[in-house]
Amino acid sequence: MSVPKAQQDPILRGFDLRRSKISLKGGRLSIVAPTSMEPLVAKMTELDDRRRNERMPFWAEIWPSSVGLARWLARNGDLDGCSVLDLGCGVGVAGAAAAWLGAAAVEFADFFEEALAFAVFNARENQAGTPLIGSRLFDWTKDRLDRRFDRVLAGDILYEPRYHEPIRELLKGALEPGGEAILVDPCRAVADPFFEDLGQQFQIEIEDLETTWPDRAADLRLVRIRT
Repeated sequence: MSVPKAQQDPILRGFDLRRSKISLKGGRLSIVAPTSMEPLVAKMTELDDRRRNERMPFWAEIWPSSVGLARWLARNGDLDGCSVLDLGCGVGVAGAAAAWLGAAAVEFADFFEEALAFAVFNARENQAGTPLIGSRLFDWTKDRLDRRFDRVLAGDILYEPRYHEPIRELLKGALEPGGEAILVDPCRAVADPFFEDLGQQFQIEIEDLETTWPDRAADLRLVRIRT
């Protein structure tokens, strides 16, 4: 698909691109992403198993958890004037929704430079007003945040048990007083212990969430986390 404006970006133009429309309450998001992650996986044949696992380009897909989170924010999230972190942002669906909903500042954090380029592009394409939009290369197994946020958003980042402890530690220092983290996952059993442990350190609320993306129904779990 030809996406003329995206082709002007030095990183995005290196990909075959697609534009997807995500319906939300009150409007829709326009999200540019790679056409498929499969060509990216095919380029990884020379990597050993450990490196291949670390570099899997999951960021390149638009996942139901991020779509469900964006739609939930449009129905429920009061983000006007808030600072927002989209953690493990991928192509930035949740953060783009935050920019569209009037957040004062949106920051994207991801392990992949390419993901950050897509996320920033998508936020700017969908923003309402002129929020501050930033990004940081971030490895949550060793990096630490240097500031706090009113909202931390994340979609489907708990698929590896080895990530649970660093993410839990990160959340302890990520929120402003009165802030909230909102995590969505596809009801992965591997994430159950994470949320059980989290409930001993934070106030949490868990609710069932359903969404359809792109044409299949998805059962999701949304967790609201407050200090």
